[in-house]
Amino acid sequence: LSDWSLPQFDGLSALDMVRARDIDVPFIIVSGKIGEEAAVLAIRRGAYDYVLKDALGRLPTAILHALDF
Repeated sequence: LSDWSLPQFDGLSALDMVRARDIDVPFIIVSGKIGEEAAVLAIRRGAYDYVLKDALGRLPTAILHALDF
């Protein structure tokens, strides 16, 4: 679980670090604003899902689905 915008890097960089270490865990990005292109890029790069901060009620479901993955 990672925020899209972090002080030293972004969620996509965090995802890349996890994947570079060959860690096979579902990765969910949380964002206040994420454009459609950025969301698609994150999914293509290996993110399991993304959740907008104004729709955090969806986060538990996203986590449960990711754990069933």
